[in-house]
Amino acid sequence: MNFQSKISRLSISFFLTIFITLFVFSDPSFARSKKRAASAKKPFKVLITSMGGDYSTKLKKNKNQHPYDIPEAAFLRILNNFDYQFKRRSLSGWEKKKRRVFPPKVASSAAKYLRKAFLKANSSQKIVFTHFSPTKGNTLVDIFIQREKINFKFMMVHGNGKATGRWIISKGYLMHYFGTGTKLLSVQGIFGGGNFIDACWIRIPLIQYIAEVKGEGKLLKASGGKKGSSFKGKNKLVKLKKLTSLFHRSLISKEDYLVKVDKVRREKAGETLTIEEELEYIKILKDEKFITRDAYLQKKNVLLENYD
Repeated sequence: MNFQSKISRLSISFFLTIFITLFVFSDPSFARSKKRAASAKKPFKVLITSMGGDYSTKLKKNKNQHPYDIPEAAFLRILNNFDYQFKRRSLSGWEKKKRRVFPPKVASSAAKYLRKAFLKANSSQKIVFTHFSPTKGNTLVDIFIQREKINFKFMMVHGNGKATGRWIISKGYLMHYFGTGTKLLSVQGIFGGGNFIDACWIRIPLIQYIAEVKGEGKLLKASGGKKGSSFKGKNKLVKLKKLTSLFHRSLISKEDYLVKVDKVRREKAGETLTIEEELEYIKILKDEKFITRDAYLQKKNVLLENYD
């Protein structure tokens, strides 16, 4: 009897344990709290993928400028500047009040991961950034760089897809809409004035943006400003050193670098360089492979022979 009673007690305990476990895990409040805990641990995701999706053939053929070194401070400033406007279902139109796309804590944490991703990505890839929010809904954006402009193409903002036509990204500092620009559709595909996708796609000029973040904004003119050059009045050595510095910090493309250096080399002198400056100038040309080692030695010997 003792053995049978023990078996009975064990059986009852076993079934009670299973029943309580099933009840707790099936409870909706428990499931929601588990989901919130998972979201709290992982508020965002950064992925490197191929350039697939809703892109034109022409745009896909353009090689992305990856890898590209963008300071964390630049990413932080960009993410903190993203706002959007929402369109109500009523006839009142767009809300005047702007809503923040990314919370400050998410922007601060994500900046370093985005920088690392752009250092690893190649020319045929893009970065997919997802912000998970159990309360507002998820935000999804494609990010890639072409022609010294970083592109942010939003697919979803706080759970609202771009196909709904119910939200637009607000233009902040140095932000420009892709494509037609400022003309937006009040109802997608019905009224004229542009394509709604323009309002989901922001482009930012990188060279000026990074320079300003690094405190070098005085070197570059604001877009749309008067024509001019920050190199005006500088000798060819100063110009060459500055261009080389910008190129090696990934602030200008290789194509722009080659074109601008060639322009500097073809300029009329207009100034007198010291022997030290001349030697440094031709050494940079040699190190950057604009001239051969033999040409460098020949020019160096001529300079030294003529030096009194």
